[in-house]
Amino acid sequence: MTTTQIKKVKDKYKVTLGDESILVTEETVLKFRLFNSKELDNLDEIKKYDLLENYKNKAISYQVRYAKNSKEVISYLLDKDLDYEEASLIVEDLINKKILNDQIIANNVASSLARNSNGLLMIKMKLKNR
Repeated sequence: MTTTQIKKVKDKYKVTLGDESILVTEETVLKFRLFNSKELDNLDEIKKYDLLENYKNKAISYQVRYAKNSKEVISYLLDKDLDYEEASLIVEDLINKKILNDQIIANNVASSLARNSNGLLMIKMKLKNR
């Protein structure tokens, strides 16, 4: 298949392949070096990569919004019908990019609990449950 048109639509790119079109992220466009009139042999691989990128973006927004640790992000991705292996790959990538850091989250939660007049045992218990 050959790409006939690539057009930016909001925060994604619409890649037209003859009579078929798919929406992909910018990361996918850059990774597979998509441009007009490029011959594509690996359309399934592109779709799979883009699906994982979408899940990664959801995990990032979930972690940033709610300050969740890696275990909670994995369970969030599993609730979104993602395999455990794929979810752990996404979390590992976020840890490598220093987007997800359990130690910083634990420190922030502990200091927040300490400000609310919780004792040492209560802080340990809440961190363990988290």
